[in-house]
Amino acid sequence: MKKTFLSLALSAFIFAFVFGLKPANATVMLKQSVADLTGNADNIVVGKVIKIKSEWNLKRTKIFTYTTIEVTTEVKGVNETKTVVIREIGGEVDGRRLFVAGSAQYSEGEEVVLFLNKLENSYRTVGMTQGKYNVITDKITGKKSVINRAAGGVTLLDKNTREAVEPDGDIEMELEEFIGIIKLNISE
Repeated sequence: MKKTFLSLALSAFIFAFVFGLKPANATVMLKQSVADLTGNADNIVVGKVIKIKSEWNLKRTKIFTYTTIEVTTEVKGVNETKTVVIREIGGEVDGRRLFVAGSAQYSEGEEVVLFLNKLENSYRTVGMTQGKYNVITDKITGKKSVINRAAGGVTLLDKNTREAVEPDGDIEMELEEFIGIIKLNISE
């Protein structure tokens, strides 16, 4: 019995290797352009991550991470305070980790451009990791650029055909140019 299982497992592995089969991704979402993200966002902000805290929900069945952003620029929408709190599913509490492929991941101190939807007491990132752009400052010139890293472990679907499409790869451009593109999309 054990020998038969091992033979079947080995055969399946060889079949997958020979025919180039890829494992299925658990997260499936529509691919969103900057225009899509802009249209779908209630707020678009530039800011700095100042605090990250993960907690269990009340039933202790899910972990959520709360990320506090100090807002430096409001590109779309109005926020009464100079901070926003983003709530994303996933995180680590009590040695337990919940990871959702494609979810936006934050680090304290990083500067970001975020496309956000308003929830009851917080925000969420539009399009998961698609709605988070890191701001990088050139150490020599001081110029700021934005970069959005292609999401790993995610299947993106074309919004019209619903067919699987490849991610664009890492997207990088100057921050001022990026904000200009967003503002053009807001005015349309």
